[in-house]
Formats: sequence, C-alpha cells, structure tokens
Amino acid sequence: GTRNSKGERRGYSRKEVSLPAFIYKRDSKDSTLQTGIIFDLSLGGLRVSIPQEYEAEQNTEFDTIFTIPSEKTPIKMKCTVKRILEGTDNTKEVGADFVDGDFNGYQKLHKYLR
Repeated sequence: GTRNSKGERRGYSRKEVSLPAFIYKRDSKDSTLQTGIIFDLSLGGLRVSIPQEYEAEQNTEFDTIFTIPSEKTPIKMKCTVKRILEGTDNTKEVGADFVDGDFNGYQKLHKYLR
C-alpha cells in the first residue's frame, strides 16, 4: 500500500475525541484512580492528558478505563507509555500503546472508530 507522509505507524485510523478516563497503575502502592482526558484514540493506543504531578515514565504500564459514547459499559485497556509531552500549565500528555485489552473492548473500539 501507499504510505502517507505523516509517518503514521501501523496505519490505524485515529479519532480525535474528548473522553474522560480513569488511569491507575496496577502494581504500584499508589493505586489511586487518576482522572484524565483521552483526546486521541485509535485501535493501537491513545493519547491522554493527565495532571502534571502524576508520575508517568516511558515503558511503564498503566490501566485505563473509559467509556465511549455509543456504549454503556466501560472499556478497560492495559497500556504502555510511549511518549510524554508537556501539556498546558498543569497537565502533561501521555501517548501510550494498548498492550492488552478485553476482546469486547476491542470490538467496541473498532465499531466506534470506523
């Protein structure tokens, strides 16, 4: 196929969204739910805006729970942090790949992202 100039990896179509999400680290002592906003979503991963003080490091894993508009039950995904960018004053942006998720979740995402 033809590669587009934006260097899109894996060719997942992305969708700009604004979805509230919960983020938590499964194995850390601090297992509190952190809220964030997903603003970019694809079948391969997401970008989420979280408070500046939330610790995120590259290649660490976190779990996220979010609900897409067409569905009543939340989707739960496990992610690996790939990129961390400065956001606005008190937020940062984390780009993460999905490493694991329930089959239902993927199906819902697929339908939603079409």
